[in-house]
Amino acid sequence: MQVAQRIFQLMEQNGVTKYRLSRDLYISDSLISQWGNGRTSPENSKHLPAIADYFHVSVDYLLGRDESYPVPEPKLELTDDAIEMAKAYEAASIDVKNGVRRFLGLPEVAIKKEKRA
Repeated sequence: MQVAQRIFQLMEQNGVTKYRLSRDLYISDSLISQWGNGRTSPENSKHLPAIADYFHVSVDYLLGRDESYPVPEPKLELTDDAIEMAKAYEAASIDVKNGVRRFLGLPEVAIKKEKRA
């Protein structure tokens, strides 16, 4: 399997579009398209280490020297909105938290009773 085929296979397996790969790694989308249509080859590309890191594989895997394919680590990216919502949730009262949890179909949080001295 050629390097470009491996990259496109990884993109498909991970749900990554040419646009997203281009944006995330600062690679020209036209260059990625040229790899896809065979006009150029990424084999000698300075981008291979970044692509390997992005997909959690080795450069040797991309080059076909190593056939082992590690299971990618789940990648969780939080948007600024998600971070703001998490902070607001943490600061909310137990009633508000339980309202959010009911809305999301999650079990409610038990109310902790304070110990009396």
